Amino acid sequence: MSKRRATSRSGFSIIEATLATLLIGTTLVAAMNVSAAAHRASADANHRRDALRLAHVLMAEIMAHPASGTDATNAGAGPRLANFDHVLDYVGLRQSPPLDMQDNPLASNRWAWGVDITTRGNETVDTLTLDLRMYQIVVFVELPDGSRVQLTGLRSSSDALQRPPLVNQERTVQVPISITLPDGTTLTSSPMVWSERAPAGSKPTLGVR
Repeated sequence: MSKRRATSRSGFSIIEATLATLLIGTTLVAAMNVSAAAHRASADANHRRDALRLAHVLMAEIMAHPASGTDATNAGAGPRLANFDHVLDYVGLRQSPPLDMQDNPLASNRWAWGVDITTRGNETVDTLTLDLRMYQIVVFVELPDGSRVQLTGLRSSSDALQRPPLVNQERTVQVPISITLPDGTTLTSSPMVWSERAPAGSKPTLGVR
């Protein structure tokens, strides 16, 4: 009788040990899967931050160049530092890996970046159609997994929109404005700020019409 009891207790212990082993193994596998997923998510987030940083670097470089007039130099092969001197030199730029202005790599060969520049169409303000002569600059960075980070900026192609009015300028016309009041009423106006040259030794005359 006691022998049967001992056998029963021994068998029950083996079953318990087997179940415990299976439970621990399943828990470890699940924990490893969660850890791997968290690691991948962290790596992806870091890659996207790096891509965004690269996009800002290239956009800042483009914006530092003049955009007015025409580009007469036609950028050739070689470092951008020596060959690029106008915004339009960046049209269609494609590089893998991304290179700095002296052709030093900024990332591995699995990364790439590029630039697309188009002339923005006319803008409609109130009832007026205006040609603001703007370039739309799109900078993109492609990550190793095939995803893309993109920045878009606007740059004037006109000297008049890139620098403040000259001191001796006689008249400056502002872009029409539209204001919506709290009650929903919309007010529109096309003010013209003007100035007249003053005789030597006196103050100029300023006004708004």
